[in-house]
Formats: sequence, structure tokens, C-alpha cells
Amino acid sequence: MKKQTDGDILKFLVDYLWKEMSDQSSNFFLPKLLSSQDISYDPYIAGDWDMGALPDSTNTVCTINFEPGTCIGLPTLQLSDVEIKGLYNLQPTQGMPEVNDTNVKATLNFCTLPMGTPYVTSQYITVTGNYLYSQLCKADNDEHQYITDGRGTFTTYIFEAQGYGDMDIVPDPNDPDNKLMVIMNEMKMIVNSTTSLNLCNAPGAPKNSNICISIQMDSGTSYNFLANKAANYKTVSDTIISKINEKLQDPKALKDISAMLTKQINNLAENLKEN
Repeated sequence: MKKQTDGDILKFLVDYLWKEMSDQSSNFFLPKLLSSQDISYDPYIAGDWDMGALPDSTNTVCTINFEPGTCIGLPTLQLSDVEIKGLYNLQPTQGMPEVNDTNVKATLNFCTLPMGTPYVTSQYITVTGNYLYSQLCKADNDEHQYITDGRGTFTTYIFEAQGYGDMDIVPDPNDPDNKLMVIMNEMKMIVNSTTSLNLCNAPGAPKNSNICISIQMDSGTSYNFLANKAANYKTVSDTIISKINEKLQDPKALKDISAMLTKQINNLAENLKEN
């Protein structure tokens, strides 16, 4: 390999690897490559997410467990023990990556591989965890303030999504044989708000919602409708996608994927050289 990566050779390698990533019988099948890493990203333990203030409040919350009261400000939402599944349900699109000199841009599809496919743990991207809805209230009788909390669990389904990756593939300056090195610049998930699948059964969300959030409150059924309505505000689903993308863009995740792709593109180059 030349000191400066030859564009034609690089495009050939990228296109060849791209096709192999869709082949379940190939050693380069993408879910297999992703699952071979030292750190698991499916399921991915994402920790706790502060979702901030919700866009609307209702005085009903302040009367569930107390004397009649009035909301003060907006409620807040916190998610904890968040776990993400389905990130290995990923395959290349039919279109080839865009190769420009040493830069490669690629788009992939989530959620298109059926259950039963090797290394696929979930048909859809699934986000689960604990849910805490908090509202500051003021009692109507004596105006003392109190906080009413609704606690439970949540499940989020993302039915359709695309992945986007931007990387540079260059000769490794520290390798005497000038093997290739992949540097991931960006990884993100792209999700539209609606889908034609009509699978969402969460209260407060339309059937064609692409991001479907359902809540089961420990505090009792009186909270369930309000909690589900709050969970399906667009600001909540937008924040969930933003939080997932923060994890994908984490330097450790970028480094891990860079190392995996570096290993695989050099393995492919060696295999092709031998054959």
C-alpha cells in the first residue's frame, strides 16, 4: 500500500467490505463484527438520563394523593437504569458508501433484520428503565408546597431508524507496513417522528408514531394515563434520540468502532492479497 492511500484501492476495499457486511455467511457480517468487540453495545447500559422539564402540567397530578392543589411550574422527568437493545440490528443500505479521497461516509439501516438472525437481540431499538415524574404543587387550603412523584418503568420502541457514519481511512503512520487505520469522526442515529408501520399502542401516542413510549406506574393506575401522555411529548422522544446519539458519539465508542473497522479492513486486504 502506498504511503498515500490510493483512492481506487480504498474504494474497492470499502465497497467489498460493505457487501460482505450484509452476508450472514461472511466473517464480515456486520452484527457479528459488532458483537465481537470486548465491550458489549447490545445491550448497552446507558445509566441515568435527566430529561429536564416537560412542556405542560396538569393540576390533576397535585390532587392524586393529597387535598386539591395547584401546579407550580412544569413537571420534570428523570429516567434511570437505562438499557438500550437492538443496536446490532444494523445492516448496510443498498447504496454504496461515498468515498472521497480518504474520507468515507456511509448510511445503514436499523431494525430491518428479523429476529432469529444471528447476533440480533431485538427486532426494534428498545430503550428500557425506570421513570420518575415530579411536580411541585401548592395546596389549595393552606398554600403549603409539596412535591408529588410518580414512579414506574418505561419501554421505548424505535421502529425505523438509520445510522450514519463518517470516517477517514489512512495509512497507519506507526505501522512499518503502512497498514490502514480507520478514524471514526462521527456516528449518529437518524429517526423520523412517524412511520407507516402503525405499531404504536402506547396511550397518548398515535399509531404511526415511530418512537413509541409506554409507562407502567408503580404509584397506581391513576398516574398511568398522565405518565403515558407526558412520556409521548415530542420533546421526550427528541431527547431520547439525543441521549442515544451522545452515547454513539462518546470518544470511547468512536475509538472502539475505529479499532474494529481497522482490524477488519486490514483482514480483508490480507485475504484478498492471498487470493
